Amino acid sequence: MNFLNILQSGFEFSEDEYELRLKYILFNCLIGSNVLLVSIAGLLRFATGNTLQGAVDFVYIALAILIALLARRSQRLFPALILWIMFVSLVIISLTYRFLSSDIAGISWFLVLIITAFYLTEKKWAYILFSLSLLLVIYFSATSEAKNYTAPDIFYGVLPLLVTLVFVQFYERRNTLSGEILRALNVQLKEKVLDTASELSISENRFRNLIENISDWVWEIDKDGVFVYTSPSVQLILGYEPEEVKGFSHRDFLWENDAVKDKGLLVHYTRWGISFKDRVLEVKHKNGYPVMVEVSGQPIFDSEGVFAGYQGVSRDITGRLAAEKTNAELRDQLHQAQKMEAVGTLAGGIAHDFNNILSAIIGYAEITKMDLPTGSNAKENINQVLLAGKRATELVRQILTFSRKNEQKKEPLHVHLIVKEALKMLRSSLPTTIDIRTNVRSENGTVLANPTSIHQIVVNLCANASQAIGNAKGILEVSLDRVCLSAEQVADKPLVDAGFFVLLRVKDTGNGMSEETIARIFEPYFTTKEKGEGTGLGLAVIHGIVEDIHGFIQVESCSGEGSCFSVYLPEVQENLTLVSTSEETTQLPMGNERILVVDDEPDLLDVTEIYLNGFGYSVVTEMRSTAALKLFLASPDSFDLVFTDQTMPDVTGVELAQAMLAVRPDLPVILCTGYTSALSEDEVCSLGIKSFIEKPVSKEILARTVRRLLDDKLKNV
Repeated sequence: MNFLNILQSGFEFSEDEYELRLKYILFNCLIGSNVLLVSIAGLLRFATGNTLQGAVDFVYIALAILIALLARRSQRLFPALILWIMFVSLVIISLTYRFLSSDIAGISWFLVLIITAFYLTEKKWAYILFSLSLLLVIYFSATSEAKNYTAPDIFYGVLPLLVTLVFVQFYERRNTLSGEILRALNVQLKEKVLDTASELSISENRFRNLIENISDWVWEIDKDGVFVYTSPSVQLILGYEPEEVKGFSHRDFLWENDAVKDKGLLVHYTRWGISFKDRVLEVKHKNGYPVMVEVSGQPIFDSEGVFAGYQGVSRDITGRLAAEKTNAELRDQLHQAQKMEAVGTLAGGIAHDFNNILSAIIGYAEITKMDLPTGSNAKENINQVLLAGKRATELVRQILTFSRKNEQKKEPLHVHLIVKEALKMLRSSLPTTIDIRTNVRSENGTVLANPTSIHQIVVNLCANASQAIGNAKGILEVSLDRVCLSAEQVADKPLVDAGFFVLLRVKDTGNGMSEETIARIFEPYFTTKEKGEGTGLGLAVIHGIVEDIHGFIQVESCSGEGSCFSVYLPEVQENLTLVSTSEETTQLPMGNERILVVDDEPDLLDVTEIYLNGFGYSVVTEMRSTAALKLFLASPDSFDLVFTDQTMPDVTGVELAQAMLAVRPDLPVILCTGYTSALSEDEVCSLGIKSFIEKPVSKEILARTVRRLLDDKLKNV
């Protein structure tokens, strides 16, 4: 508002200032007319031969001009006026009796009276003095005492009076009219100024409200980078009040690296006076944490065009950058998931063929084993082949876990058997520089879980430990124990109940982990390994498996001191039938029923036929599903059970089973598959198929499954 007040007052004059201006103009005009008339009188004196009086006139003229110049230079009217009056009076008094002041007296004396009256009072005194002066002139001219005043003297005395009076009258009227016009214009201009001031005030308030309410921080710095203005939004971004920021350099709020870079940039901007846009800087919040801001600025210059600083705006982009980082991580995770999906698709594509190959290997090995004498080296070698086949089967199942969407079936397990089996497999793959120490006791309890999942836990933890040790010498300890946890010990784990747990502990002497890494190791796709060395899914999958069976994992680690993973698996207390991985030594069930076997792989067809013949069954084989259906439809009651592969040309195993069940709903059907993501055991059973097993099918599983279905059929008759 100070600017508006100055703007408004700049167009107004006070009455005293206005009157003084008029008096200056009048003084200069009257002095000028006086000088002009005395000059004419002086010239006439020279023309008539009166050189002395003419010289006196021009001396007077010179002094009068000097007084006028002094008044103009000093801007002081009243002292100049007094000086001029004293000068005129002195000339008249000193030269009258020498008859040398008639021109000055006649022209200037009455003018002195008129100017004095006009300056001191109003114009009416000019009329009064004019009348008195005129009477004095007439009186002096008519009396003998005034014999020195001749007709020219009267003319010289009256003419200035008349000129002055006319000038005063005209000038007063003109000034009155001009004053009215000026006052009217002044009022009009004042109204416009007030309107402009009001509009400026409204605009100023509008922009002030805008600046003070936006979330962006508006600021102004001088040429040295010191804040001279900050909007209230600085409190939202930096935590400071605007008053706390003023007087400080903008570099005081930058992190050290950005402050060093910004110093050079500010010199560059200052030198060339250029603007900048969307510069990203890291600034310090009042509470000490970093804030990322995006800064734009425009240079400002003073009235002489010299750089004076910058005005600009800063925007908090911490959240945006975090979101961009998260989006980038999500894109990487999506890309990784797509790669894993591709791996799963590839695994699913080759699983059928691979399992068919494993089925043939395991099948012929078991057939060969039956013909070998007990205790022979050949039989022991065949046992190693069968063990390798089982490991290969588990490996395929682990690979297929990534592409399966159905929940894996849980079974009561002796964990120590799976741990020992996994460690046997790992010994050949781990570096010889790693000393594997085990403490796995067989008297530990049982857990309800999927065998492949437990196997995966052991393998992944040991593989991670091996990678942590690297090529250096180290120790890998694997132990299995049984512990009891109270309610207080599991109070912070809502999905875990107190009781007995099977404790699997994997400890290594590797590089260890920091607290920040420990806090994130179970996040999907988080990994500390180099690109291409890991997916970051291993521990996330383990964590999901353990949570699914209501267990939990504890991690102890320090950088440079190794790590220890403790996996707590809840023990199953019920008396359940346990699944064992040991070799079956009991007699397998036998039978004499007639079975139709359908498979497009001749090796598997041959192995299955040998198995079933060895169990006492009568077997009919067929490689083509269409031929098998035709054979069955020709005599539906001649077969007691059908064993069919799923993936076959022309007609699939499911389609074949449905066609047969349409004729004989009580027909037991076993569907066997190398791999399919489109089928689950529940879906298959809902179609009326009695059993669904995956390749490779062991001799024991085949014998027990066939006998169970045939016995169930007899019970339902």
